[in-house]
Amino acid sequence: YRDLIDDIREDYKKLFEFFNQKVKDILVPAVAKALHIREERVRKFIESKPQKSRYSKDELLTESLIRGVFIHKEEKDNILNALKIHNNSAITKFSSQLNEFIENLRKREVKPIAIIAISLPNGLLKDKYIDRFVSGKDFSKSARYHYEEGIFELLKEENGKTYPRILFLDVDTKYIKELKKHFDKIIVLDYKLRRL
Repeated sequence: YRDLIDDIREDYKKLFEFFNQKVKDILVPAVAKALHIREERVRKFIESKPQKSRYSKDELLTESLIRGVFIHKEEKDNILNALKIHNNSAITKFSSQLNEFIENLRKREVKPIAIIAISLPNGLLKDKYIDRFVSGKDFSKSARYHYEEGIFELLKEENGKTYPRILFLDVDTKYIKELKKHFDKIIVLDYKLRRL
């Protein structure tokens, strides 16, 4: 479905540039004032790249804010208000394009080769797991957790049994060989439906 993405790529770039400028216009003076330093110094810092990142800090922040506007609807108004964006036609247009993209993608009936359920540690377990979070492809672009053996460690400590943190809910068996290149263990959740 690359052609569908190509259809909206240029509009996304324009939207990104608009948001990125808003981020700089608001963030740079606010940080400079709060820290009592020159705006040029702040601008240079936020335009720098974190170690091992292909993207600058402001680009990563911009992408996270755009994701917040278009994916996390409950934060949309907060983000737009903070960036002082009101009734923007570019946002409305891109939102419409996203809906069209989704409809066109559904028409293609793209089928997944596997559906996976992954259990992340909850906040109560942060002290045990915090050191195992690692960056994904890039900061803010994605995040990964290093699963090691991929089991619930606390359950193993308590009762000696191992329960996998990663379960395959459905697998297209034609792709098992390919999946085994990426997953050491493929554990399928076998379940029965019951009518109550």
